[in-house]
Amino acid sequence: MFWGWGKQRSPVSSRPEDQDPKLISCCRPVSFTWRSKASEVFVVGSFTNWGVKVRLAANPQGEFSCVIQLPPGLHTYKFIVDGEWKCSDGPRIKDPSGNENNCVTVADGLSNKKELPSTSSPQQSNPKSSSPESSGSSVVEVY
Repeated sequence: MFWGWGKQRSPVSSRPEDQDPKLISCCRPVSFTWRSKASEVFVVGSFTNWGVKVRLAANPQGEFSCVIQLPPGLHTYKFIVDGEWKCSDGPRIKDPSGNENNCVTVADGLSNKKELPSTSSPQQSNPKSSSPESSGSSVVEVY
């Protein structure tokens, strides 16, 4: 799933002419999950220029999640839960205007590390990340 960053060429654009092939090849799958009770959940962040809400799908256990391909670097985001903007209990950072947002750093994929960083769940105290699969791709899980 790719989403637009605006006018610049980006790996997260839904329009092929806007996608930069060099950036797409370095993107990593990042799984966003909301585990608290809700009816409808979206995630929005710096990776969509704060202009596109990405709907999270509900599972039978009541969790909401989605996977977004993100380029390496620091990304800030927030969940919109039943119409209210909320941070999870994961790592947070303040923007220049003083707004508090969650953040995740996506590794460049060039290192030999076995795990990628992630944020912790609102209901768990330990960070969770998956090991690289045989295909060489990893999913960064953020809660």
